[in-house]
Amino acid sequence: MTNLTAATLDYRNAIVYLWNKYFQRAVRRRLVESPELGDFEIIDARLFRSLVLRKTRFSDFAISGDAAIPFLQLIPTGPAAFTHISEERRPLENTIWKEVGPAHPDLIDVSISYVGIFDWDRYGVRTGELIRGRVANANGSVYRDVLLNLSEIRVHEVGDP
Repeated sequence: MTNLTAATLDYRNAIVYLWNKYFQRAVRRRLVESPELGDFEIIDARLFRSLVLRKTRFSDFAISGDAAIPFLQLIPTGPAAFTHISEERRPLENTIWKEVGPAHPDLIDVSISYVGIFDWDRYGVRTGELIRGRVANANGSVYRDVLLNLSEIRVHEVGDP
């Protein structure tokens, strides 16, 4: 298992800085119609590939929207790791989140795949303090997304994509 926590933190720092310094104001003015938002998403994906994926055996893995990256596992390291869990996965709708603690029954004996850095306000000032993961139970069934404190997890490369 390759530890990619430092690389993930470097990526988070870079992408948060770029967004807040160069993109946030222009995108917020125009929101969804903004060509800058599309430019930022391209930069985001390329920066993630350069700073994180290139350190793995799967550097050519296709990144796709909010799809999980199955070979990047999130490993909670502290009691405050979990903050929220999704009510249910709805591909074309906003996710409904509820607060959760470490003893939640749906979070025992699960694996959590990396989805991305998460901020509550997609168009506002970003902090990158949360990371979104996709939970699978022991038999591999994917059923929920979770938000974790980035300071309370490790990111590791495991297995095959």
